[in-house]
Amino acid sequence: MPATGLERLVASVRTVRPPGLGGPGPRATPTLNNGRVYALGAIGIVNALGASKDDVLRGLLASDRSGMVPYSGLLTGRSTVVGRVRQALRPIPESLAKFDCRNNRLLATALAQIEPAVAELRDSIGPHRIAVVIGTSTSGIAEGEDAIEELHRSGRLPDAFHYVQQEIGMASEFAARYLGLSGVRYTVSTACSSSATAFASAQRLLLSGRCSREKAQADVSIRVILFVTPKVINHGNG
Repeated sequence: MPATGLERLVASVRTVRPPGLGGPGPRATPTLNNGRVYALGAIGIVNALGASKDDVLRGLLASDRSGMVPYSGLLTGRSTVVGRVRQALRPIPESLAKFDCRNNRLLATALAQIEPAVAELRDSIGPHRIAVVIGTSTSGIAEGEDAIEELHRSGRLPDAFHYVQQEIGMASEFAARYLGLSGVRYTVSTACSSSATAFASAQRLLLSGRCSREKAQADVSIRVILFVTPKVINHGNG
């Protein structure tokens, strides 16, 4: 059909906009694949633009670059620019003190934003039917490096240091405990493809039946909680 510049179809859909950004409702257009519906139900976000969906959107629209800061801990004798989370991060509960590191404080700050949605789902289908899949290429290695420096200085590791803080797979275990989940959880670490691999892994878990699935009329609605962490640069940058 040749382009004429004239309107050929006009459609409108009435929607209800919640008072705050990132309120109730799906966070992305549902995807249909092989008769199954996939939808993103909640988002928690922390990055150099802010520590909430509202802050990140405002910073993005304002082209805020204040989170890009010089950093000299990566290159010998030189500095580079990194995106750094400058906001106060959520503290780790005392019961999970052995997981306390900046990586997990970043994660806890994001998890707190989706905690109500997770709790509702957990109470509906049970904690054992919710999987946690995290893609990451780092962990609390900065705490491990600091601990080794202290060992060289004083001859002993810091009392607060625990080896689990720097284990590459501890992020998913921490997230599951933080949210009171007991289902399948594991961490994917495949460098730059970690996030995409986590989504693929979560899909396979759904198809395997290890995560909750419920029928709605003739369709199949599949529920899963999927967490994907951003890369976190060592030495306390996020």
